[in-house]
Amino acid sequence: MRDLAAYLTDLAELVGHHESVHFQEVREGSVVVAYDVDSLTVEHVTCRLLDACHETADAAARSAYLSLNQRLRRDRASGTILEQSETDWRTLVDIPGVLEEAGDRFPVLWEAGTVDGTPTGVGGRRLDPDWVSVRLDDSGNPLSCEARPPIAIEIAHHFLTTPIRARGKGRWIHDEQGWRLDKFRIEHFDPLDVRPMAELVGEMRELYAETDWARVDDPIGQLDQLRKDG
Repeated sequence: MRDLAAYLTDLAELVGHHESVHFQEVREGSVVVAYDVDSLTVEHVTCRLLDACHETADAAARSAYLSLNQRLRRDRASGTILEQSETDWRTLVDIPGVLEEAGDRFPVLWEAGTVDGTPTGVGGRRLDPDWVSVRLDDSGNPLSCEARPPIAIEIAHHFLTTPIRARGKGRWIHDEQGWRLDKFRIEHFDPLDVRPMAELVGEMRELYAETDWARVDDPIGQLDQLRKDG
């Protein structure tokens, strides 16, 4: 019981927002602790949990994460924090515990790329002096991102309304489930046009009709000739 209480104490510190997080029950199987989060605090709790894996996390959350990891390693176990969606459960945070003793540290890779998603959170706790937390949602999959303040301010204009395509560098971690994107640093972004395809094609036809290309018998052949001449 004392060990269980210690686990619950660390978990409470990791989740934070004590006035909004409510213990529900301990379920069957290996210790499964269920708790509810008030709807207005869900976004803040999720960001806190996602950040806890990083050295730049809030000091209390980071300390609780490390304490849980140490307890799990001592007890020859590992842990996972899950989030319940409308239809399923998804992993938010893995706490490796004993898996770290398996030997090899899983590799980390920074790679340039793009991610798409609708901004669901901008700002909050500063991850470091130069970066602001940004949360994107890609069809129900949360993406933990960072952006410099000027970019974050621009992203905030699209909060919960317009999906964006963010360009930058992602931190990829390889674990027993394969490669997964752990964090993405946004360097540039573009709003995505979500209008129906029929509307976009109609607009392109209108633009085309107003150009000289509309009077060319073979526009594709003409383009090919221009490429050869260039």
